[in-house]
Amino acid sequence: KHQKHKTTQTENKNKTSTMPKSMAAAALSARQLIKPIRSRAGHVRCFAATADPTSKLSNRGVSESQRLFDDLKRKFGYMGLIDKRKVGAQDLVNILKAGKSPNDYRCALQAMNVYYNFGVKLKHGEIASRYLAGAMKCKVYDEAVELIKLYGTWLESPPEISLVYSVMSHYLDAGSYTIVRDIAQTVREDWRMPVEAPLYDFAMEAMLRLNDDGLDEALLLHQDAKAVGVRLPAKLHLRLLNAALESCSTSASAEDGGEGEVAETDETSSPSSSSSSSSSPALRTAVFAAEGLIRDGHLLRGGNAATMVSTAWLLRHLEAVPSSDRDALLSEAGAAELKNCMGGSWRDVLLAATEDFRSKWGFSDVLPAGLFKALEASEDPLDIELVATCRKRFGRFYPS
Repeated sequence: KHQKHKTTQTENKNKTSTMPKSMAAAALSARQLIKPIRSRAGHVRCFAATADPTSKLSNRGVSESQRLFDDLKRKFGYMGLIDKRKVGAQDLVNILKAGKSPNDYRCALQAMNVYYNFGVKLKHGEIASRYLAGAMKCKVYDEAVELIKLYGTWLESPPEISLVYSVMSHYLDAGSYTIVRDIAQTVREDWRMPVEAPLYDFAMEAMLRLNDDGLDEALLLHQDAKAVGVRLPAKLHLRLLNAALESCSTSASAEDGGEGEVAETDETSSPSSSSSSSSSPALRTAVFAAEGLIRDGHLLRGGNAATMVSTAWLLRHLEAVPSSDRDALLSEAGAAELKNCMGGSWRDVLLAATEDFRSKWGFSDVLPAGLFKALEASEDPLDIELVATCRKRFGRFYPS
């Protein structure tokens, strides 16, 4: 029995030794392939790992959005035979959520193209908002603007208006004021987007920062808000009013040879010295801004200190205009009530601002400096006394 077992081992050994050389070479090459391969970074990877397309090692250098997009295409296959209940908006949301670069946003657009090619309908109301947020996150700001303008050609619902405001804020900080105006125009003409006060806030601020014709553009937006019936905050009316009065002061200083505003010699100035002020487009803009304060109720029973100081500044300019031209200008703007504001005297309005400054409704931490600069340059004893009173009442909030 022992001899028979020994004979069997000998025969097997002879069979192995008689293996053809080609088979032995094939076995040797297979063993070499199975051996671990060490990469330059010192990581060990096997041949089986490199052959698996779903392994983490094979997706090295591929972004998460690209990987999710590849998984989505793998679900559809080559023929697109897939249960449409297994794919939906959540896959797009995941791709956009993982996006960090322009290439990732491009993967999200390609995923939407795949959905349309295979007839998958997406009626989720937040898809446009997700794409807009994804464009801002991936820093493809031009795509965000195009999405706001052309979303109606491939999406059913508009993006959230708060995200549109974030895009406008970005371009406002970047100094692209015309793009802010174009976005505001797009929202204004789209019946599916709400028209609110922040839309005019961003657009008017952008126009006021323009060098050429910015004041006229801001006035057009101001009057458009009136036509639509949007109530603007007092801060926005004052922004336009102060900008217009600054322009009036600058033009008056240039005409007077840099001496500042025209000093008052009596209750009213002569028509010859005020003919240029009465025809000033900036003064007309200021009157329309004041009419907006009255219309929206910001001057009802007085206002805060900033509102009263700006109103006093406007009344001081209007006192230098002939009565006939002043009445025509106020009637054109619909601001006839401005003549009766605190008795019509700009000094009384300014004193009322100092009296209510320390109250809850009269306080304001930012006051327009243009009026105080004109008063400090004046030699009238009443103006000098008024400046001293304002310094005492306003304290550290007095504009320097």
